[in-house]
Amino acid sequence: MLTQVEYSIAWTIYCCAAMGGLVVWWKLTRFIAWSPIRVLLRAFLAVCLLTPSLITNDIQRFAPAIFVLFFDMTLGDVERTKAVVPLILGGLLGSATVIIQVLFSFWKKPSNRQPPEAVVDDPKAAEFSAPHQ
Repeated sequence: MLTQVEYSIAWTIYCCAAMGGLVVWWKLTRFIAWSPIRVLLRAFLAVCLLTPSLITNDIQRFAPAIFVLFFDMTLGDVERTKAVVPLILGGLLGSATVIIQVLFSFWKKPSNRQPPEAVVDDPKAAEFSAPHQ
């Protein structure tokens, strides 16, 4: 059993490694042209790496939910795979955020209207900018 200090050190190391992995993933996904897919992939990895879950009901200790899920599935404890719930909720929250972002970007997309003509104080510049008839 880990002491509280060792537990805190382990979480600090894990969070630093997860942030490093997210930075690398951020740079790898910047080449994806369509923004919603890029943001969805980034959110998916962030949910997988940063979602905590309870290890047992007896002790109030947390671990990354993806690791708790893998260990429960490996050990055959399928009935106790409650680590799926935070992952699903995080995935739904990330997906909803991406959908809202896409809808907002389409809503705020500028129309194809022409900009108003600029007022020019210089008569020579006005001569070149005026439409010829």
